Amino acid sequence: MIQELFLRRPTLGPVVALFLGVVLALGFETVMPPPVIADQTLVRFKRGIGVDPVSDVTANEIGKTTAPFSISPFDDQGNPTDLLRQIDPTTGSTISTVTITLAGKTVLGGTGLATNPSTGDLFAILKLKGQMGRELVTIDPATGGATSIGDTGDKFSGLAFASGETLYGVTGDGASTSETLFIFNQVDATPKFVTTLGNGDDGETIAFNPVDGLIYHASGIFESGGPDGRVFESIDPVTLNVTDIPLSGESYREATGLTHEGTDFLLADRDKRLFRITTDGVVTFIGNMDHTSKGLAFEI
Repeated sequence: MIQELFLRRPTLGPVVALFLGVVLALGFETVMPPPVIADQTLVRFKRGIGVDPVSDVTANEIGKTTAPFSISPFDDQGNPTDLLRQIDPTTGSTISTVTITLAGKTVLGGTGLATNPSTGDLFAILKLKGQMGRELVTIDPATGGATSIGDTGDKFSGLAFASGETLYGVTGDGASTSETLFIFNQVDATPKFVTTLGNGDDGETIAFNPVDGLIYHASGIFESGGPDGRVFESIDPVTLNVTDIPLSGESYREATGLTHEGTDFLLADRDKRLFRITTDGVVTFIGNMDHTSKGLAFEI
């Protein structure tokens, strides 16, 4: 299997070039990144192949595939969907799809997606036929095959991995314990209460920012001609202090998916649109999607 690692490329001196050549030739599975450098050119290191310049990848995508995964609870007609998609982060268009399967269960859709930063495992929240609580699973993105971790016992609407491989989940407005942040036991999916998130109304989604160590939470809805009920805020996972972040720039209706990318986030909304949002709340429209994403996650 070809393994890839995205790095910024400096102007390689003879000693550094020799070092990289020896490492790649020996076939090490992991290459430690070089010191931070100013040159933003990216290269892809492929084991057994060498150095391959990457011109179509931005600095925000170092260490990630260029196409995030997306999961949805329903299709264009409002019917349940069991698809895991990969989308183009520069346009919002779907690149590929795979059917999600779980042995002995009927998958009706998904409401959360997150990648373990250490193992690369893709975690998801699935809606299953005949089950009230959402199911926490891992998914093989190549086949769509899901492995059950357990019934969460409630209607969770978002996932995010923080530092130390801590898996957070947030419940939706229709949950028994709504708009609440939990930590999942990754062995049996038991949720542990963290804090109540009372800001915002419809829509709950979260993402972790490894740059500043904060969890970001988007909630609320903005209907044309009505009041703006949207909320974007950061949560300190240590102190649980919540900081409101005023929104500016272009407008989205209701945030349904959020994932960290570089220094910003990708945000999906209820109207099947993809946006970029900064930690300061500045929103930029990217493109239209063919589905309502309820979870976004890059493969690491």
